Amino acid sequence: MSPSQLYVGGISRSVRERDVEKFFKGFGRITNISMKGNYAFVDFDDHRDADDAVYELDGRRLLGDRVRVEFAKGNPGMGEEGGCAKDEDSLHLQTGMDLR
Repeated sequence: MSPSQLYVGGISRSVRERDVEKFFKGFGRITNISMKGNYAFVDFDDHRDADDAVYELDGRRLLGDRVRVEFAKGNPGMGEEGGCAKDEDSLHLQTGMDLR
């Protein structure tokens, strides 16, 4: 899994790869798009471009459907935003934050 992989959820099954590519146009070089039915994974060449895309596109509409755009779960080094920290101990190890 790419450290710059985004999850795009809530898309219609009629959405095609070219629609996703157009949706992310202007946010940097996309290295891969993987369509999975009503969601997709989009890999960016640069983490900063992926971060900008999450900020700008989460909650926007793609062909009429409001979509979720977030870092894919399990991305190493994404901390809270990527969702790879599943408990307080791993969150502390990744971010230095103590939630106790």
